[in-house]
Amino acid sequence: MPGAGIDSLAMQEDRVDPEGCLRSLTAEALWWAHPGRPLFPVSLGVMAVANAFVMLGLLPELVAEAILAEHRSELEHQGLGDRWGVTEGELTVRPGAHGYWQSRTAGHAGLREVPVAVAAGVLCPNPAAEVCFEWVKLTSTDLRVSFQATAADPGGISPPADAAMRRAMSEISVTDDTGHSYELAAEGVGWSRVRERQEQEWHGQVLLDPDPAQPPGWLEFTTASGAASGRVVLSPPAQVPVGTSEPRWPTPAEGYLADLATVTSYSMSTSGREATAGPEDAAEIVAKVADSLLAVGALPVTSTLLHEPPH
Repeated sequence: MPGAGIDSLAMQEDRVDPEGCLRSLTAEALWWAHPGRPLFPVSLGVMAVANAFVMLGLLPELVAEAILAEHRSELEHQGLGDRWGVTEGELTVRPGAHGYWQSRTAGHAGLREVPVAVAAGVLCPNPAAEVCFEWVKLTSTDLRVSFQATAADPGGISPPADAAMRRAMSEISVTDDTGHSYELAAEGVGWSRVRERQEQEWHGQVLLDPDPAQPPGWLEFTTASGAASGRVVLSPPAQVPVGTSEPRWPTPAEGYLADLATVTSYSMSTSGREATAGPEDAAEIVAKVADSLLAVGALPVTSTLLHEPPH
């Protein structure tokens, strides 16, 4: 329908910048604040919106903190520095969102270890030690195998050397479906002694390929004697539909708002003083967050949360 496209475009143009939205809320709270009115619920509403913007990635934590600090300074300038929501650092996004923005903006380095494919390993018995390759993990940056090796414990007070494990690993070959061979160089090896079984164990990983340009379809583990071998199949990731259709799941803003709405009261206790926001104040705070998320375009206008209270 032509009208729907025009309405959607108009909604996009009417969106408010998150920083501008938060500043407008502090301006409104400043206008409201005077000695004859309660400041605590109003301050909580501003803080709740700041937290929502930070936690949903709409506004950097440092920017939100700076806006709240400016607001606190203005309230103190009006002689309200001893009121709840102003003193002792209550007017802040911390600790709820402390450090969260930094983790959001840390980059994609942490995602490099997310497996693209994982497969169960194989058992490779060897005269020197029994080696169990527990799992094979393919990521965007490397191909790794975890292992556990077990051998008879020769006894003694000091930990025995890892010669048995190294010898067993040297007698196992690994090839893939392209015919490529890999060396088994163990790293991060840990050792333990199992006295009840009179055995020693090693745990570690093997980096097969630091930069797999072409992910293998399978890996074949073979002992030198040829007595045992096993194949690990690395199935390709399942295909998922992509496109521009509407998401089937609630948006992050809807999930955040639904969880926030389950809280029916707020309280704060500092230096022997306590202030509480009851159900009515709590409902107004949730509504303020909803209005702000809707204004910046994070909450869809079709959300059922705008029509039905969350259960």
